[in-house]
This record gives sequence, C-alpha cells and structure tokens, in this order.
Amino acid sequence: MRKLSQIKLISLCTALKMETTELNLGRGITALIKDGDLKKQAECGMVAGEGKIRSFQQFINENQIQ
Repeated sequence: MRKLSQIKLISLCTALKMETTELNLGRGITALIKDGDLKKQAECGMVAGEGKIRSFQQFINENQIQ
C-alpha cells in the first residue's frame, strides 16, 4: 500500500471529482447540441474525460492508495 501525503491525496481526489463533474455536465450539454460537428467534438471530449477517469482509477488501484 502506498501512503500519500494529505495534500497529494486531497489533490488526487479533487482532480478526480473535477473530471467526473465535467463528464456529467458534458453528457447533459451534449444532448442539447444540434450542430453535428460540435456534437461530435463534445462526444470526443467525453471519451477523453472517461479515459482520464479510468487512468485515475488505475493509478489508485495499482498503488493501493487509501
């Protein structure tokens, strides 16, 4: 188990929370977009956000961070 300092743990949690919030907002906004190109760009951004979240989760699991 890897022990992170309190500030690093808070930073990691905050970054993960920001990414999940951004993804949730993006999903809601994408439903409202009418322009096809803009909608595709928003969907690509959501895929990127999902990748970032998976990377955070993988880092947490691999390092057994608590």
